Amino acid sequence: MSEPLQSALLAVIELVPAAKSALAEAGAHLDASQRKAPFKFSGKLDDGKVFHDRDLEELERLLKPLQKIIRDGERTEVIVDEGYVDESWIQTILIPEARELQETCAPLFQLRDALRHVRDLRRVDRIYSQLAH
Repeated sequence: MSEPLQSALLAVIELVPAAKSALAEAGAHLDASQRKAPFKFSGKLDDGKVFHDRDLEELERLLKPLQKIIRDGERTEVIVDEGYVDESWIQTILIPEARELQETCAPLFQLRDALRHVRDLRRVDRIYSQLAH
């Protein structure tokens, strides 16, 4: 196992406590039919069983409805400023509930990104191994 892969695995393990907490909070924003998924994934985190591609896919599926709620909370505003060259600009903001959910989900997005990194490093190791033989 390569040094970068070991570091990436450690990074995932370090994210687990915050991700478990985020799963518990974010689950409340899901429909009743979707609330089992965070509980199930939290159990995988407890068991350290989240390092396979299918686990990353499961986390990404779990995040989709949460990301939709966040996107649905986006609002576009035109800010008028006579001192600005174009006299105005467009700004996208999140309503407070969506911003709060985005902050709650931040550890889950970090975990997803860290798992993607682990996946990519595993692929690199496999390719390197094949080329070396």
